[in-house]
Amino acid sequence: MPRSTAPPAIGVSMAWADWEKARPRLPPPTFAGEVQSADGPKVYASWNLSAPIDGAKPWRWLGRLRLALERAIGVPFRREDGAAGEPIGLGHHWSLGELSDALQPPRIEYPAWLWPQGKEDFYRNLCRYGAKLQRRGILTREELIAASLSFWARLPKEERLRFKGDRWQVCHKKAFAAYDFIQRCEIEPTATPEAIKEARSRGGRARVSQRRKNAQNRRERVAQLREEGLTQKEIARLLGVGIATVKRDYAALDASTA
Repeated sequence: MPRSTAPPAIGVSMAWADWEKARPRLPPPTFAGEVQSADGPKVYASWNLSAPIDGAKPWRWLGRLRLALERAIGVPFRREDGAAGEPIGLGHHWSLGELSDALQPPRIEYPAWLWPQGKEDFYRNLCRYGAKLQRRGILTREELIAASLSFWARLPKEERLRFKGDRWQVCHKKAFAAYDFIQRCEIEPTATPEAIKEARSRGGRARVSQRRKNAQNRRERVAQLREEGLTQKEIARLLGVGIATVKRDYAALDASTA
C-alpha cells in the first residue's frame, strides 16, 4: 500500500431527497456531487481535512468526528471512502478544530486496547478490539488506524522488522483489513485465533457466492436494457459500472444464447 499524501476525508452517500433533509443539520461539505448506483442517482458528500494527519490521537479524533456527523444526518446513508462523480461545488477544507466546533462530538468511552506481544497477535488483537467497537456501535476505520498506530509504537524493534513495509503501510493495511473483516463477519471480542481463521474462511466463501449472485442480477439487467435499445455507454452509466464490465456481460449473454 503506497503512502498517501492526500488529507483524509469523511464521506457519505444518500438519496437526493434524504440529502435535502439532512443538509441543514450539517456543516457545508468540501465536495458534493452526483453518483450513479443500481438504485438510481445519489448524492456523494465529503468533508475534507486541510492537511494530512499522523499519530493515534488525530486519527481517533477524526473517528469521533465521523460518528458525530453520521449521527447528525438522521436519514439513511452509506459510508464512503473516496470521491466520485461530478462535483456540485468545492468548498472549505476543514481542520480538526473547525470540524470539532461545527459538530461538537460527544465524549466516547473507548474500550481498552489489547496490546500485542508480536507480529502473530497484532492483527488478531486488532480484530478483537474492533469487535468490541462494533458491539458498542462506535466502530470506525479511523479508530482502528489509531489502534494500529498505538500497537506499532508498543512493539519491540525486532518485532517491527518482521513486517513487510514501513509504519504507515503496515498500520493502515492492517486497520483496513480488520475493518472490512469485522464488517463482513460476526466475531466475539474473546475469539481465539482458530475462530478468527474460520470466520475469515466463511466470509470468503460468502463473498464469492454474493459476487456471483450480483453478477447474475447485473447481466439480467443488462439484457433487459439492451432489448430496450440502450447503447453500452448508456447502460454502463445507468448501472454505475465500467464499459468493460458491460462488454463482458454482452459476451456472456451472447455465449449463453449461441
